[in-house]
Amino acid sequence: MSILGRYFGLPYGVLQRQFEELLDEGLPLARWASLETAVPPANIYETAEEVVMEFEVPGVPRENIDLTTTDTSVTLKVTRRLEGDIPPEKYHVRERWRGELGRTLSVPSKVDSGAAKAEFANGVLTVRLPKKGRPGAKRIEVQAG
Repeated sequence: MSILGRYFGLPYGVLQRQFEELLDEGLPLARWASLETAVPPANIYETAEEVVMEFEVPGVPRENIDLTTTDTSVTLKVTRRLEGDIPPEKYHVRERWRGELGRTLSVPSKVDSGAAKAEFANGVLTVRLPKKGRPGAKRIEVQAG
């Protein structure tokens, strides 16, 4: 048994066949771009003042981005068309996605969707949702009874 076989717990022949199948089929697209109902990857984080959502949408013109917010969710729909009429049999490698992508994400805190702002730069859409109310502790004066 080879070192690889011992390391992975498989006979060398099995590993070799799997590797050859991978090379024959070609390397897969990025996971999110190859799904039947693809979704752009996102990061969500919050600060004391806002919830921030970042979506990767490279190669999408700003006018092909449709963004909808509510106080509880953000819905993103994007469309990317590749230019040119190159027949599929002429491609040697074809990994760039095209078509429509979309997803709806829940907002982890109460936000004011009416004050949401979005910025698109370098293929990343950043959505900023201000939180409702004042962040942090609020001092309450105790009245005499």
